[in-house]
Amino acid sequence: MPRKAVQYSDPFVPVTKVPLSMPDGSASSRYAVMLTTDTGPLEVGTVSSSYQLVPNEIVSQIAEDVLSRTDMPFEDGGHIFDGKRFRHRWVLPNLVVEPRVDDIVNLTFDIVNSYDGSTTVGVAFNAQRLVCGNGMMVDWMLGGFKFRHINCDDFAEELQFAAEKVRRLGQQLEPLSRRLNSMIDVPITRADTQGVFRELKLPMSLRAEVFDSIADDDAWGLLNGFTDVLTKHNSHNADNTNRRVMKYLLAA
Repeated sequence: MPRKAVQYSDPFVPVTKVPLSMPDGSASSRYAVMLTTDTGPLEVGTVSSSYQLVPNEIVSQIAEDVLSRTDMPFEDGGHIFDGKRFRHRWVLPNLVVEPRVDDIVNLTFDIVNSYDGSTTVGVAFNAQRLVCGNGMMVDWMLGGFKFRHINCDDFAEELQFAAEKVRRLGQQLEPLSRRLNSMIDVPITRADTQGVFRELKLPMSLRAEVFDSIADDDAWGLLNGFTDVLTKHNSHNADNTNRRVMKYLLAA
């Protein structure tokens, strides 16, 4: 089972980059990234002097700026923040696929950031089932991009480029729809399910949760059993497992 990391309800607490010192008192080339929390300062990462620390609040503002430039409707889909890594999701209600009648899947715009140097500010395009809110990590299929020049003179051009990428997402609907449709009514036995668990080398605890969440004995039911459990885990590790499962089930 993906480890359930501590999640913070407020991803926008103040954050600073503080210079570190060597044991002899001389200046170090490394900096500590410090959150200001209700219980006091908390170190969440160690980065180089050149690391561009971008507060999550600014990251979310960037996302809203990009989406506003598209002239498309968008809805806040919530966030994950464990003190180090941040993902904020927006649902795009006009970009949908329908694997079966009245079972709607929306595309999503996910912006990511980190305070520990594990990733730079970027966007990933994913999907979310409307009926239950289960997320599908399919950015390996739909794409994404990284922002390279935040706070530079040409950043407005990057924002516009990002907006154009969102507008072109409609071109990805047909391939995603075709892959999801191919799972409907494809029988999956208990032995088949156990084979998937083994191939993916999943922990026994996660296997049990997913097995209990499968509502339909077909490939679509298996996929939604996975996404139901992993979405409820609501962590970056669960997102990573979700992505691995989606690649496997959609035969990437």
